[in-house]
Amino acid sequence: MTTVGVGVVVRDTEGRVLAGWRVKDPARPCWSLPGGHLEPGESPADAALRELREETGLVGADARPFVMVVDEWQGGTRVTTGVHVRLAAAGQPALTEPEVFARWEWLDDPRDSLFTASEHVLDAWYGRPLSAGAVARHGLGDGDGLDGPGRVDGR
Repeated sequence: MTTVGVGVVVRDTEGRVLAGWRVKDPARPCWSLPGGHLEPGESPADAALRELREETGLVGADARPFVMVVDEWQGGTRVTTGVHVRLAAAGQPALTEPEVFARWEWLDDPRDSLFTASEHVLDAWYGRPLSAGAVARHGLGDGDGLDGPGRVDGR
């Protein structure tokens, strides 16, 4: 089975990345980017804007897919598109799904205790090599308008 989803990279005015402390699986709490599964007929950019709004209450103004990562997950294949979203206005995230996320924080280069799909997306964002479990990574577009600190190809 193949699962298709998005991981949203959104930053505050200081360049920190938004991550939520994910408690959906109480045995394995971890940091996670906003994100989730695509709805039928939905583009990754539209899914990113929807998931960001649903999970945090924040409204995005611009969504640009920048990477697609493939990994093995729960006995199947997971395809995650990393999407950079610029906010329509500065704001603080709300806790809209307390059964999934205990809190939201703006973090500098989060690396520890990451949800696997978020780790793969952030590795691409920061230009790090593929992490364990990732099968493939493909940069999308020319990155026009992206201002991430690294290179998607990890070189």
